[in-house]
Amino acid sequence: MTESHRPHGPAPLPAAGPGGGRRHSAAVLLVLASLSPLALYYLLRPVVHSDGTSLGIAAAAPVGLALA
Repeated sequence: MTESHRPHGPAPLPAAGPGGGRRHSAAVLLVLASLSPLALYYLLRPVVHSDGTSLGIAAAAPVGLALA
């Protein structure tokens, strides 16, 4: 019996287009930008000493997302 001539391992991935990597739709980015500050505020509020501090940190989330 002969051994089959199949390549071993996973199939090669297609080459990335211009810009490479994944592209997220505008709707996904909008949801992330909208929900991340709210989630951060509620997570940080019990930890930090004031509402202002937690609001300031939560406001930095969409700014960081926009810069990224």
